[in-house]
Order: sequence, then structure tokens, then C-alpha cells
Amino acid sequence: MSNGNIEKLVALLKIEDEGEAIALLLNEFLIDENKKNTLLVRLKELKAEVAVLGQEITLTEAEEEIRNIVLAEKKPIIAEEVANKTSGRFKRLKYTTHTLRTLDSLTHKGVLGKFKRDRFYYFTTPKEAVMQASIEETR
Repeated sequence: MSNGNIEKLVALLKIEDEGEAIALLLNEFLIDENKKNTLLVRLKELKAEVAVLGQEITLTEAEEEIRNIVLAEKKPIIAEEVANKTSGRFKRLKYTTHTLRTLDSLTHKGVLGKFKRDRFYYFTTPKEAVMQASIEETR
């Protein structure tokens, strides 16, 4: 009945540095039926997002500017701060709502990551966003 996927997963978890933490999370989600269904939906969404990562990503000039501002900051930054740092070359980016829309576009393209802390969304590298989101979950 099994094609070895469970055995492969166990082997991967054993050699992965974060294997124990991943196994703990999977156990937590698989025990509860509602959590399991949520996990399956999210994994399917993640699979679709990862499929996009292998594709060529093209950015508009405004997206390039926003990306450069966020990455140059070296720390998570909110949309209002990004809007204040724009060059003025793209007048619409002076408005936080337009900047936020561009930041969300970059997040959907996988170029940036975001996480929520208190009432603000912070933008940073995708890796940093995942780390920060996991820290927020443990609080």
C-alpha cells in the first residue's frame, strides 16, 4: 500500500538539523482533525507558491526600488517607513497604500517576506520573515 513516502520522510527528518522541531510540529497538527485539515490546505498553497519560485521573476522599476529599500535596511521594516524612503521617482509610492500594494506584490512573487507583529506588518527577506513568524508563534 505504501510507496515508501513515510520511510523517506522519517529518514529526511533524522538527517535534517531541524528534524526534531519539524516532527514535533507535524505531530501537533496531525493529532487534531481541524489542524490536520488546515495543514493540508496550507501545504497545498505552499506547494503552489514554491512552484512559482522556479519561474523567472520580473519586477517593475517601482518594485525594484521598493525591494532595494527593504533589503538595504538590514532589518524588518513597515510600509510607512518604506514609503518615507522612496526616491520620489515614483510619486505614487509616497502614499503608504501604494507602497503596501507593491510590498504585497513582492511578497507574492517570493522576493520579500512579511510577518505580523502587534498591529503592523513587517517586510524583510523571506528567510527572516519565516524566522520572525516562528518566534511570534512561540510568544
